[in-house]
Amino acid sequence: MKELGLKTQIKRNNVIGELDNREGKILIFNGHYDTVEAFKKWTKDPFGGEIIDGKIYGRGASD
Repeated sequence: MKELGLKTQIKRNNVIGELDNREGKILIFNGHYDTVEAFKKWTKDPFGGEIIDGKIYGRGASD
């Protein structure tokens, strides 16, 4: 993110990126690490991020 000119900081084991844009829309990226484990009961690839009927299926996709 730094290479793209974003101000970055590491806090509470999360990475936060910020682009000072006072005009236009705001876009926020948020990642976390408290996802559901990849058990064999998954009907889709938990690491795939597959989009079906406008929904994303994968670990951490439904927060």
